Amino acid sequence: MGETTAVAHGGNPQDRAASPRPRCIAAIPRISLVLVQLTSLVLVSLSVHRIV
Repeated sequence: MGETTAVAHGGNPQDRAASPRPRCIAAIPRISLVLVQLTSLVLVSLSVHRIV
């Protein structure tokens, strides 16, 4: 009753829930890339200290 969503007007039921999801999915690769970069920086730092 009183629905104003896309579903109430015969639209695609996925239109409502689709917008927030890509932002969440896009954040996952960014976080893992940062973790990989930090890990490689730590490893390089450790190896430089061993050489010196």
